[in-house]
Amino acid sequence: DIAYESQSGDALVVGRDGTNTPVYYNIWDGTSWAFANPQTAFNLVSAYLRLVTMASCPGNDDILIATVDSDASLKVFHWNGSAFADLGTIVNGGMSTANYDIVQIVYEQQSGDAMIIWSSAGEVRYRIWNGSTLGPENIISLIPDDVFILRAAADPASDTIVLAALDKFYDITVVVWDGDAWIDSREVETACADNSSQNLDVAWEASGEDAVV
Repeated sequence: DIAYESQSGDALVVGRDGTNTPVYYNIWDGTSWAFANPQTAFNLVSAYLRLVTMASCPGNDDILIATVDSDASLKVFHWNGSAFADLGTIVNGGMSTANYDIVQIVYEQQSGDAMIIWSSAGEVRYRIWNGSTLGPENIISLIPDDVFILRAAADPASDTIVLAALDKFYDITVVVWDGDAWIDSREVETACADNSSQNLDVAWEASGEDAVV
């Protein structure tokens, strides 16, 4: 994945090389790469990378990184603009799948808190990162079934987040976070043609007026 540091404007590129357990990175400053060859960012130790997703904190150079490895474990890492920190394993071998887009990270644009959302054990769960600590695990009960694809987007003008989930029954459910709680749930599709690929997305208008699923 690629994410830009919000203050410096540098781009952080994180990814895998072959079936090795280390994960590598490089930095693009708009003109050149920081390293001739990618450097080791962190090591997943027991399994290789299957999915990586990143999000940039508004207002500073922090980037939050989630990985799913070939053992279906979810790990979270933090980049502070100069170094990586391991925030630990959130799910140990229990992800719904290691193949699909079942993890999302999205920052509230006013508070700067980040929400890590994932699917495991038949439920959609989340934890909130406040810039220094990870909050407790919670379940989004408005999404009732095992989910294979998640897509989320933050309102640029508030702390509202819209999340869309495609489940094993080919249903698409959309839920809304208002900065404090999940306040709305709508099933918008009951017969999606495919639930093994990212065939949905969410985006906000730049004004923050409307979100489109």
